[in-house]
Amino acid sequence: MARRRKPKTFVSCFVHGSEKRMLRSQAHSHHVIMQARGGTDHSQVYLCPDCHTTIHRLIEAEEQGNKGDMVSLLEMYTDDQARRLLELAREGHKTIEAEDSVERLISVKLPAKAVEALKRLCAGKKIRNRQIGVSRYASMIILSHLARNGVEF
Repeated sequence: MARRRKPKTFVSCFVHGSEKRMLRSQAHSHHVIMQARGGTDHSQVYLCPDCHTTIHRLIEAEEQGNKGDMVSLLEMYTDDQARRLLELAREGHKTIEAEDSVERLISVKLPAKAVEALKRLCAGKKIRNRQIGVSRYASMIILSHLARNGVEF
């Protein structure tokens, strides 16, 4: 007896709409508000790989105040698509405030060997049955170090 195949699920890119449909497995799921800034899995949109890259480059350019880069990133998009990209980029800047504090995103440049070591160390580590990534693991190490050194937050 032949095995039944699971039906393929197609989704549309949030930016391109129905013009760009792709297999769900090929789409990128983008957190509208970055997880590092308090975003949750409840607020995600599907993007094609190109739009996902563009969104993160737009967020970076806006954070650096580089309007020229922002304009050049949007040149290949229609006005409606550019508007959707800018809306997502602006939402990505938001920070969800905790009860009495606000989390801030920092960037840390590490040698490739250090990143590979972190990947090995966090392999198999889970929070609420979900595998944690390198960024989350590095954040936990930093917070633990601060606590051991008497820093209250």
